[in-house]
Amino acid sequence: MTSDVTTYCFTHLPFGLTCSPFLLSATLRELTYLHKSTFPNAADLIDNSTFMDDFVASGENNNQVISLYYEITGLMNIFSLPMAKWATNSEQLRCIWEAEGRESRLTPKYWEEGGTRHLTPSIQSP
Repeated sequence: MTSDVTTYCFTHLPFGLTCSPFLLSATLRELTYLHKSTFPNAADLIDNSTFMDDFVASGENNNQVISLYYEITGLMNIFSLPMAKWATNSEQLRCIWEAEGRESRLTPKYWEEGGTRHLTPSIQSP
């Protein structure tokens, strides 16, 4: 037996451990901080609209929702943290997903506020 101390460090996030939710939260906070100027909308939403490993956002119209989708996927791809489950009531966004081979695994939900019908992508991480 030696008295030398060997230090090991993870090269990947160890999901499945008790500390995994904290590590994901800390990683997302750092990711949004570092890339806020490149992905301003996605960074703000991911930082403020994520609970544990669930993220939900909405937009006022198809263009805003589609733009948000591309910002979120671009930001999350930087750290190789792709969003896994998607849902939307935007037919245009579903067509984009179909063309990309992305599967929508959740049932879309509609919601209204003040008489305005909102387009809602619900995005959950793995």
